[in-house]
Amino acid sequence: MGKKVVCFVLAAVFFVIGIAFAVVYRCLLKETPILSDELLADYYVGYREKEVKFADAAELLNDSDAVFIVEATGERRRTKDEILSCFTVRQALKPYENIRAGEEIWIYEPTTVFFLDTSLNNEELYERSVPHHVIINKHISLDSVHIPMRSGRQYLVCLKLFRKPEGYRYSEREKRTFLLTDPNSSQFRTDQEIQNYVPQGETKITFQNLAQYDCMMNEQDFSKYVFLYEEMMKFLK
Repeated sequence: MGKKVVCFVLAAVFFVIGIAFAVVYRCLLKETPILSDELLADYYVGYREKEVKFADAAELLNDSDAVFIVEATGERRRTKDEILSCFTVRQALKPYENIRAGEEIWIYEPTTVFFLDTSLNNEELYERSVPHHVIINKHISLDSVHIPMRSGRQYLVCLKLFRKPEGYRYSEREKRTFLLTDPNSSQFRTDQEIQNYVPQGETKITFQNLAQYDCMMNEQDFSKYVFLYEEMMKFLK
């Protein structure tokens, strides 16, 4: 009898936590503006050179809940740690549930956006070589080799469903919300040749300056990235 009571109490606690998480999460999304390419154009992009590890192609595809060809709609919203972007599915290479071509999904991109803080002087902060971890106004921090996916472009993406705590009640949109399976290995442009920007130690490059590029890494890592993409396409044919 005692064990049943404990189990009931724990289930109730998890249920309440799930409801609270859902309410806070949805309120945060409603309050954030749409981060269009135009709005982010003059935001500075921060990238710290570090060792990049890529996943194995076969393991990546096996670990993914879904593999889609998607087209970015340009609708992005900031969440606590990442941006949440909307895409139209163009092809389901590894289908998930009943999601079909022409339908929309949402993907968390490993990028953090900091909005304008009028109490700070952006130019002065950069002149002082502010450390990477400091929150800077009108700043985009890349947490992977990927530059945020741009409106109208098509990409191959490997995805895992963004699972919430037990007891959470998913909205219809949240049932179509995903994470990249691996931050560095799950996003590849498909509608034209992938363009890589090789960092040169700049401190003031903007999102608009990177308009033609899809990723940012050194040449050696980019060769590994292209090889991974080619290997994945062999498995998917």
